[in-house]
Amino acid sequence: MNNVLPKTAFYARVSTRKQEENLNRQVERLRQYCKGKGYKETIEFIEIASGLNDKRRQFHKMIDSVIRKEINLIVVEYKDRLSRFGLRLIYHFFEGLGCKIEVIEAKSSKDENKELVDDMLALITSFSARLYGKRGGRKKLKEELDI
Repeated sequence: MNNVLPKTAFYARVSTRKQEENLNRQVERLRQYCKGKGYKETIEFIEIASGLNDKRRQFHKMIDSVIRKEINLIVVEYKDRLSRFGLRLIYHFFEGLGCKIEVIEAKSSKDENKELVDDMLALITSFSARLYGKRGGRKKLKEELDI
């Protein structure tokens, strides 16, 4: 039996600066969990960004580390910390590169459900700003939407 510990990383994320205290608690729980499992020299990827945002720097750094075979186990507190959508694709991608994902908690807490609502509102706000913020007013908007 192979007793070699995996090359481990954990990923912690919250959507807004208002949740920074929650992020600190999440990071501490992940550190304790990895320590309890005997995972040594765990790489930490920590950020404040929406789970809908595809430009998360720490998430991209983690992907690069998986591609370079620097890590082969990612620990998250809840699966939606990785992303709000496309989780099956993310799991498939990581597994194809020989990296497993370990989720500490199976159920989302009420805070994560509230965070999803916040993420959705941020998405709608961002989309609306792009549509209505362009010059040309309604005529251009109408052309873009093919109405």
